[in-house]
Amino acid sequence: MRRYHPEVGNYSNPFHPINYLPPSPWRLRSRHSGEDVSVASMLAFYFLEYVLKLTQSVHFVCETVAMNRN
Repeated sequence: MRRYHPEVGNYSNPFHPINYLPPSPWRLRSRHSGEDVSVASMLAFYFLEYVLKLTQSVHFVCETVAMNRN
């Protein structure tokens, strides 16, 4: 998408360290405040959120490298 529509979206540097840091546990907790969620479920949500963030970051790096090769 960045190749064909670079004007759409805000594309930051894919190698920025913040892309690989774990998510804030406080933000996750505030999203589920008022709900009866077990500690095990919260840890699972946290782990899933971090895996998704890493997957998106790695995909972003691969896309950037492939785009620069052409």
